[in-house]
Amino acid sequence: MAIDVNTGEVLHSIAGDEPRHPASLTKMMTLYIVFGLLESGKLTLDTPIVFSAQAASEPPSKLGIAVGETITVRDAMRALVVKSANDVATALAEAISGSGPAFARLMTQRARAIGMTKTTFRNAHGLPDSEQVTTARDMLTLAMRLQDDYPKYYSLFATRTFSHAGKTHRNHNTLIGRVPGVDGLKTGYIRASGFNVVTSLRRDSRSIVAVVFGGRTAAARNAQMQALLAKVEPKASKTRTRRPMLIAQPKAAPRPAPPAKVAAAPSLPAARAASPRAVPGAGAPGDKPVLAEPIAVGRAAEPIAIARVRKVDIATAEPIQRPPGYQPPAADPARPVTAAELPSARTADVPSAAAPSEVRRPSTLQDQLALLLARSGTIEELRAASQAEERPQLDGERRPPAAETPARSARTALPPASALAGPKASADGGVRIQVGAFASEPEAQRQLDEAARQVGSLATYVRETPVFTRGTTTLYRARFAGFEPEAASETCTELRRRAIDCFVTR
Repeated sequence: MAIDVNTGEVLHSIAGDEPRHPASLTKMMTLYIVFGLLESGKLTLDTPIVFSAQAASEPPSKLGIAVGETITVRDAMRALVVKSANDVATALAEAISGSGPAFARLMTQRARAIGMTKTTFRNAHGLPDSEQVTTARDMLTLAMRLQDDYPKYYSLFATRTFSHAGKTHRNHNTLIGRVPGVDGLKTGYIRASGFNVVTSLRRDSRSIVAVVFGGRTAAARNAQMQALLAKVEPKASKTRTRRPMLIAQPKAAPRPAPPAKVAAAPSLPAARAASPRAVPGAGAPGDKPVLAEPIAVGRAAEPIAIARVRKVDIATAEPIQRPPGYQPPAADPARPVTAAELPSARTADVPSAAAPSEVRRPSTLQDQLALLLARSGTIEELRAASQAEERPQLDGERRPPAAETPARSARTALPPASALAGPKASADGGVRIQVGAFASEPEAQRQLDEAARQVGSLATYVRETPVFTRGTTTLYRARFAGFEPEAASETCTELRRRAIDCFVTR
């Protein structure tokens, strides 16, 4: 698709409103939000951005900044434009909103506010996520808003080189400097999208933004973009008649009323609830984060943790089986209600007189796995899809290797288990819970400490930090060992409720 910026007229469109994966074009919205914070004074060009374990573990393209080290906002923006650095995008997201998912919700909210009606963001960098989608029209809307709303910072997209730590990086967008008049914006690549590019051309009083999705190679994509610009440029107007839109500021969601207390239950320590939120994994517990409190932008003062639930059809409507004597945990008024605990639309056909333990919860892949575990008492090996172990290469502007990267495995998030009791199994058998993979053993141990602090029953289980090596990368898996299958699945659910990702493995 191509649009005349002077008039707003669509000059060319093929499948311009069809859903596509944005890949690293996602970083255009990340930068849009950063530009707004600079304009409002909530950030400065010299604000330091700390790198958490999550940020440092993102796969390439990346700068490779170590955990606990910092980068200024000025260099972070250049790294996104030139290097398309995934680790930098995650660090910015955590500094602004406290976590990657919270920042993705902000991105989607801002997209709706500026007219990107068919775009949903799930992360700040563009790494693969089946639910992260956009359209050609929406990406061109964002390109024009970057020019209209933040002309002071828009020139950043024309940056051709960026130096950091003694190394110089060249912009993946090779149309800049090769095609006269091209002054940005961004390239992107993942296997699911092919090679993408959004381009701005300003020449002879004409101004055009254009986008190409799904190129077979970077060279083929660039050739198609050059042909598109040559075709539409003579049609573009030299007279500006389109009025820039005012910057839309999304309203913060109203704070929900706290749930009623129904029973005493273990809750998060009061000190944790009252203290500023540190960037996850940035250092030892108690270390002061670079930003003492993540920047609140268009969100409630107390963010609500929402679990991602993807509904699928299942063959039977049998209830999840519970062990004899199982009692669901008492409600914790200090814990936000998650989406997994809300009634699903598919539960409408369940009789209202049914006992609570018989009502089906939302139909998810995790629930299906829980049902299989309950029936068989066994569990298959689930390979680590978190951190840097199983994620495909992104936006290196080169073809993927011949061998395909292993597909992401399902993650377990199963029935609640805040009331686990009884002797633990031997670490030599049973199943394990993994809560992350880290660049160093101390980081893995810190994550194990945090998980045990959140779910007290984990203190009785054996801790492991086995080494995982792929090529030149060495990671330490953080695991608790010695579970029975059902106890492991229940504990993993409780960890997820406490915002700690995990999965179960034998």
